[in-house]
This record gives sequence, structure tokens and C-alpha cells, in this order.
Amino acid sequence: MLKFLIASLLTANFALAANKQVIELDFDRDADPHFEISRVEIVEHEEVKANYVVEKAGIKDVVMIVDSIIAIGKKIWPIIEAGKPVVDVNMGRGISVIPFKGQDQIDAVFFDMERWSAPKAKSYTVTYKNGLRAAVISFTYTVMFQYGGQYEGKGKYLAGINVVAQDVEVAWGFKFNASSELMQISNHGTKEDRVAGATFKIKYTAESFLKKIKNETSFHVMGNGQLIKY
Repeated sequence: MLKFLIASLLTANFALAANKQVIELDFDRDADPHFEISRVEIVEHEEVKANYVVEKAGIKDVVMIVDSIIAIGKKIWPIIEAGKPVVDVNMGRGISVIPFKGQDQIDAVFFDMERWSAPKAKSYTVTYKNGLRAAVISFTYTVMFQYGGQYEGKGKYLAGINVVAQDVEVAWGFKFNASSELMQISNHGTKEDRVAGATFKIKYTAESFLKKIKNETSFHVMGNGQLIKY
């Protein structure tokens, strides 16, 4: 029986890494600098250390089918709404990419898989700074998933792909929302021994009464445990 180990993240210990991306933005220097976002900073953290709870996986909606691989879960899910993290009682279930043996076999395949890894999690902190270089929006999001699952001793599949947010701070006069969307799934292996892949985007929108700024970051996860950020 497949089980997920889901990060609670309430006691996560983040260690800052040297990997930092800075995006400089054009802004109106004649406008109120407090409401003009001039820079976005993205810091990648070391692997997350967190407490975990065990939850049985459930079968959800079919998202897409490619090359005898099926993705089940939600294609789009909110992370932050109105400046607050979205709390979903089912957030631990996420998206799973498993073998497709027919619509009536999804349950049987899903619950007969084995050799899943422990959850892998990686966190990133995004900070928006205004024309005064003061932080007006900041949040940390964590990408998590399990990998390596096999069916009948073959393949490397994915389960519990999810993105959750924490430590969200939004200054007065700003609005902020974020969501994640599964874009595609793929097979990195052979027809006999598939290695599942999934590409998803994290989209976030910062807004003041002067301007709306949209950003996005793409990720690709693989059944062998690789996590690639674009």
C-alpha cells in the first residue's frame, strides 16, 4: 500500500545557500518609491529538514496521459491567496505520475506500487523590494515530491508533487497571489522501464495601485529524484 510522508514544514530549518538570483525592474522614479517595485530576489535554500506525517494517498482527477504514463491530481492549485498561504487538508497528496494500464486500473496500479523514496523537499525565498530597497513582499515556498516508485519491479515514478508556501509577508498597499500549474509529463526511460518526468510552473503576481508585476519559475522533477529549476 502506497503511503506518503508529507512535510509539515512547521519546524523547517532553512539554511541559506549561495545561490541567489536578482531581477532588476524598471520603475517610475517620479512616483512614490514605496509603491514602485524595483527588484525581485530569489534565494535557493539547502534541502529542507522538517517533521513528517503519514497519510494514505487517494485517487483524484486525471490530469493528462502521455506515453502510457498518467498524471492524477490537480492541474492548477493555489499557493497564496490575498497574501495568505493556502491551507488545504489534502495538500499532502499532490500530483502523482504513475503507469497507465487503463481507466479502470488506476486504483489497482496506484496502490500496488512500491519502493518509494522518502520525500524530497527544496525551498526558495522570494523577496520584492521597492524603490527604497525595502522589502514589501516576501515569501518562502517549498517544492516536495517522492520518487523511485516501481510497478511490478519496473520503472521510476513520481508521487506527492506539491508546492506549499510559508512565511508570507505583504506590506500595506500591496496585493500578492501565487499558484502552481502542471504543464506536462514525459518518459525519460524506455517503454519497458519508464522514468517519469513532470514539468510545472509557479506563478506569482505582485500588485500595488501603481503597477502589477507577474513572475514565474519552472521546475522539472524526475522519477530518479532529480529536481531542475529553470
